[in-house]
This record gives sequence, C-alpha cells and structure tokens, in this order.
Amino acid sequence: MVEGVNDTWRSQFIATRHLKLRIEEFARFARSCADRGEIRDIPPIYLQNLAAGGVQLFLALAPIWKHAIGIDTEDETFITDYADTVVKLLSPVRQK
Repeated sequence: MVEGVNDTWRSQFIATRHLKLRIEEFARFARSCADRGEIRDIPPIYLQNLAAGGVQLFLALAPIWKHAIGIDTEDETFITDYADTVVKLLSPVRQK
C-alpha cells in the first residue's frame, strides 16, 4: 500500500512483476465463479479492489476504527462477521 502511493521504479516493479499477475488470476477466477452463478457478474477489477480494499482498511487502520466505533476490527469474531457480509454481498440474489 505504501509503495503504491508514489510513481517510482519500486511501484512500477510491484505493478508489473506482481500485481498484474494477481489481477489476471483473479479475473479468471471471478469470471469462472460468475459463469457458474456463484457470484454476481461484476467487473473483476472492481470486485478485486472492493474486496481487497475493504479488508485492508479494517486491518491496516484498526486503531482508528477502534476509536471511531469502539470495535476491534482485528478481533476474530469481527473478521468472521465481515467475511460473511462480503460473501452475502457477492452472492447472487436468489429468485423465489
């Protein structure tokens, strides 16, 4: 996260050598899940950033969240509940 804030040789290296491959892998996985009806059909890059960004903020900024809402976002129960919420959000809406 820190390296990605500035456009340097390090951020370019991380992007081309590591991140690009993860983006491509995740896109294949997300499309496969969407094709099987396991998740909503969301552009994979949006989905990846939505999921990864949400997780990063709760963990990287745990002290701020604790002061703001009085909850330890590093607590196992919180993490499990949050993960369940992400799964619900991504799961297709079942028609009755």
